[in-house]
Amino acid sequence: MFTELTVPPVPRFRGPGRDNPSLSVELPTMVVLIPTEVSSMPTVEKLSIALPAEMAAIVRSAVEAGEYSSHSEVIRDALRDWTHRRKLRAHSLTDLSKRWQEAVADDSEGLDPEPVFESLVNRYKGMDLKKEK
Repeated sequence: MFTELTVPPVPRFRGPGRDNPSLSVELPTMVVLIPTEVSSMPTVEKLSIALPAEMAAIVRSAVEAGEYSSHSEVIRDALRDWTHRRKLRAHSLTDLSKRWQEAVADDSEGLDPEPVFESLVNRYKGMDLKKEK
């Protein structure tokens, strides 16, 4: 909710002849909206957490670099990302389960596995798939 405040035009004078009204310029009327209600923030609960030194250093450096305004803001952002990833993972698992059930219920003959395996072998031929240590 806002309260409207109208500021009337203000005459401004240009140049050295400030006392000459013919040289005046009138600024337009301004309308200023002033909030009359403060939006309520969600309830905040204060928690104390313990972080390994490396993670605490990452949080501190993000604040010191100006990426975040507080340590709490860093943690809130990390929790939002974590929550988003969990939702995506749950959605992916639900989708995978649905597809698995559809495949199990499918009575069609399906694909011959030999051409599929041959295609994979050709695609990855010559690649060293072992992890280097």
